[in-house]
Amino acid sequence: MAEPVRPVDIVVLTSHKPHHYALLHALAERHHVKAVVFDDVVSRRPRMFRRRLKKLGPVAVMDQLLFKVVDTMFLQPAAQERRNEILGPHTDWDPTFLGEIPIVDAGSVNRVRTIDIVRNARPRVIVVSGTGILADRFIDAVRPAPIINVHCGITPRYRGTHGGFWAVVQEDWDNVGVTVHYLDKGIDTGRILAQASLDLEPKDNPRTLVLKQYQKAIPLTLDLVSRLAAGDEQTVDRPDLDSRIYSSPRFSAYLKFRRLMRQLPDASRGLR
Repeated sequence: MAEPVRPVDIVVLTSHKPHHYALLHALAERHHVKAVVFDDVVSRRPRMFRRRLKKLGPVAVMDQLLFKVVDTMFLQPAAQERRNEILGPHTDWDPTFLGEIPIVDAGSVNRVRTIDIVRNARPRVIVVSGTGILADRFIDAVRPAPIINVHCGITPRYRGTHGGFWAVVQEDWDNVGVTVHYLDKGIDTGRILAQASLDLEPKDNPRTLVLKQYQKAIPLTLDLVSRLAAGDEQTVDRPDLDSRIYSSPRFSAYLKFRRLMRQLPDASRGLR
């Protein structure tokens, strides 16, 4: 008879998205969530836009904005219709299942207030999903608790954003997947704890890929929290992959994504 899973004291840093709610609900069912901190990613978009404009130039940014229009009008509504099919029933925000657990809309996870909340909760593990980049001072302040991050891509090849999307565009079918890794002071450069590839369908779009990435990531994360609390810090090496970083999808790349997904039964023979 298998031993019962021992709940672990954790803190979750996340943002308001259906797939993050599904992860949070699953974590709360198995482990002791001591606090939840929501990051306001949307409020930083004007600053991110200016940074991208300077780094990528106006043509590339306009290409990204065109994709954003398509995403808002068509891709997100299509994914909305499938989210319960892919992730189950807990994709709406319902704080009642958390009981009296502190829930904080922090604005930014890097504020002193957030650091104090995390330290006072004394978590065994900190789970990060969908926040902005954690400042070095945050990482230093919460040690020695390990911080693990759910990343929508196979690292180190698909660091940055929308790793599943870019893997499809690169026709890198074996690396359309998700990674859970230690969070360090780089951008998705932490040691890999677990990875999984996706089962794709021609009807998938960039947003349903994210849902499927969390479908794989949720059980991985639940088990990893238990493993880390038990002292099992085994990591995965990927010397077969080079390291790349990607920005937001572009409309021109999305056209290629659509074409490749329509050809999926032929193109994806390497999928596991």
